[in-house]
Amino acid sequence: MTTPAQFVPASQLARSARSEEAVAKHKKYLWPSVTNYFQQPLVADRGEMQHLWDVEGNKYLDFFGGILTVSVGHCNPKITSKVNAQVNRLQHTSTLYPNQHIVALAEKIAQITPGNLQQSFFTNSGTEANEAAILLARMSTGSYDVVALRHAYSGGSALFSRRPVLTGSVSSSRFSRIEPPASEYAAALCARR
Repeated sequence: MTTPAQFVPASQLARSARSEEAVAKHKKYLWPSVTNYFQQPLVADRGEMQHLWDVEGNKYLDFFGGILTVSVGHCNPKITSKVNAQVNRLQHTSTLYPNQHIVALAEKIAQITPGNLQQSFFTNSGTEANEAAILLARMSTGSYDVVALRHAYSGGSALFSRRPVLTGSVSSSRFSRIEPPASEYAAALCARR
């Protein structure tokens, strides 16, 4: 039987010079849009399943999971063993070259998706996936309408901000400005500012 950890509010935890230095350098070297949610942010050092440790060695029960990106736990052995095996075999080739794994995944997705959804487009992030989906919907419908949840996070691109989006080709040096009516900016703005 283990003894439950004593709860100590984060504001009462001692912060080391190491932690203060990391926070100061974060402010100095990262863009202001890469913001912290707290006045005294936790400076994470390592994680193991549902726990996270800061640079001072304090252990936390992580209810946040890195914006849902580690919903299976930090350094989950089932996941890290598969990642390590793949990285040790073939780390990156881009989509310029086919490989058996990307083809197998696309085939499996085609088998389980309804209707004529038989081809996949793999992206690097949720932001890219959202942008691709919206661009495909615009091409298909001609509409700029987007249904989004207020205060939900949908990426950090210009598409989800109040700034107009530029599209075009660098090689042609021709860009067109996609600027829907101002009322639609609010609909596309999903990340709380």
